[in-house]
Amino acid sequence: MLYVIIGIVFIFLFVRALEFRSLYVPYKDVSVSPSQIGLAFEDVILVAPDGPRLSCWYVPGVQERIVYFLHGNGGNISHRLEKIRFFHDLGYPVFILDYRGYGKSTGLPSEKGLYTDARAGYDYLTKIRRFRPESIVLYGESLGAAVAVELASRLPTGPLILDGPFTSVTEMSKRIYPFLPSFLLASKYDAVNKMAAVKGPVMFIHSRNDEIVPFEMGQVLYDGYGGKKIFVATAGGHNEHFAIHQERLKDDVKRFLSEDWSPTGSAWPQGQGQARGPF
Repeated sequence: MLYVIIGIVFIFLFVRALEFRSLYVPYKDVSVSPSQIGLAFEDVILVAPDGPRLSCWYVPGVQERIVYFLHGNGGNISHRLEKIRFFHDLGYPVFILDYRGYGKSTGLPSEKGLYTDARAGYDYLTKIRRFRPESIVLYGESLGAAVAVELASRLPTGPLILDGPFTSVTEMSKRIYPFLPSFLLASKYDAVNKMAAVKGPVMFIHSRNDEIVPFEMGQVLYDGYGGKKIFVATAGGHNEHFAIHQERLKDDVKRFLSEDWSPTGSAWPQGQGQARGPF
């Protein structure tokens, strides 16, 4: 019996350790900033309700809306300069934060922690910067897409842009580590079931050649969402496709964010959506 218990404990600890290493790949070194690409910015430090200090950048723009950038599981905010410039070139101010444990932010990442951090950023934008909730455009990249969905499922926001989103950690685990008992996973990031609570229009961007998050997961999220939506299919790797097609994507994002999404507006009708691509 003792050996059985030891074996169970070992499996449990192994699964949790593998989960953490797979989900969170933070880099601590922040050696560049928006000033290196000619953008004015402000360093912002937020304190999450449970204690971690969060390192953020605010890049001003001329549009009334702001892009709230929730990055993926690897690197830190300094690895997103080109995407920051992408949205800035469209005129949008950008706010990006490093989750706990990433870059200069303190603490250790977890699903609950990332949700808490995203809420702290939202509160900063609405209470300190005085952006109206509906003027906050959530851009979620990979893992950040799941964080964006969680935030939008609980709080009012503007449009969502989900780049390379997955359905859930459970489904990702089944594909990457089919031998692992998924019921032992601590994290869920269950975007597929939270989409029903999202109210705003959603743009899905996914590469047909995505080698990390299957293209089909983006399609599942798109097909299951009953609100106003558009799907843009690209080509290229999970981490490269956006840069490869950024000029074409500028046109799509510009159109998406300039549409009249009100009930009487002329944008794509409720529940039908439009699809573009492949490029």
